[in-house]
Amino acid sequence: MIRHFFLTLVFMFGLTACGGSPINQANYDKIADDMPYSEVVKILGEPTRKDSSGINVGGFGLSGTEAEWEVEGIKINVVFVNDKVKIKNFKKQ
Repeated sequence: MIRHFFLTLVFMFGLTACGGSPINQANYDKIADDMPYSEVVKILGEPTRKDSSGINVGGFGLSGTEAEWEVEGIKINVVFVNDKVKIKNFKKQ
């Protein structure tokens, strides 16, 4: 009985360790210029912080969004212009 309990704990710990966070270098590398915001969210999940603004002058609209994903000393920042990736940054502390 005790052996079964410890094997279950080890198995559950293994699953947790393998799952990991999507906020990592490998997923950052998948983000390409002009990729839409929705595709980045599919890779990284919802951002931990997001700021957006936009203007509309003479029928021409321009929007900008800065999104940040942060977990366990890793920070990914992505700037979107009209919903497309224009600037990205990866920082590991």
